[in-house]
Amino acid sequence: AGGVKIAIVTDAWRPQTNGVVQTLSTTAQTLRAGGHDVLVVEPSQFRTFPCPTYPEIRLAWFPYRHLAQLLGDFAPDCIHIATEGTLGMAARTLQWRLEQEKTGYEKVLTMTRSQLSEQLLRDTDLAIGEIANRLGFSELSAFTRWMRQNAGRPPTAQRAFLRDGIGVANTGQ
Repeated sequence: AGGVKIAIVTDAWRPQTNGVVQTLSTTAQTLRAGGHDVLVVEPSQFRTFPCPTYPEIRLAWFPYRHLAQLLGDFAPDCIHIATEGTLGMAARTLQWRLEQEKTGYEKVLTMTRSQLSEQLLRDTDLAIGEIANRLGFSELSAFTRWMRQNAGRPPTAQRAFLRDGIGVANTGQ
């Protein structure tokens, strides 16, 4: 089984040297060593400004749009919001907005994967494994299961169906 894709959103990161930074750094290292894919979203990936009461700490300036893009591109299975500075608040806002729209992250991910898989299967000659990789699946078997659940057929049969209308109706088999 493949690892889990985990995003850690934190306002506390290097060059700070404190317990929070050390704990998050060790956590990310340990998760990676365990076969998980980890993205740490931290202030140096954004325009920053000094924290008014603690100028050594840099805070992300209007991080929402770039944060949404980073998380969307990474497509994490779970998000850990470690601190509540501007990045933590933006991550919580993003989470809250998805819930308000009754659109969970999984629903958005499934819709996006469905559209992109259809396009890649129909319009390219990419290998099925490459398509699975581009859609964020760690293993071909996971992509095949997902295709059976969402399209009713495995990827090769779905490709033939999309290109030529060949195949049986969606039977879930």
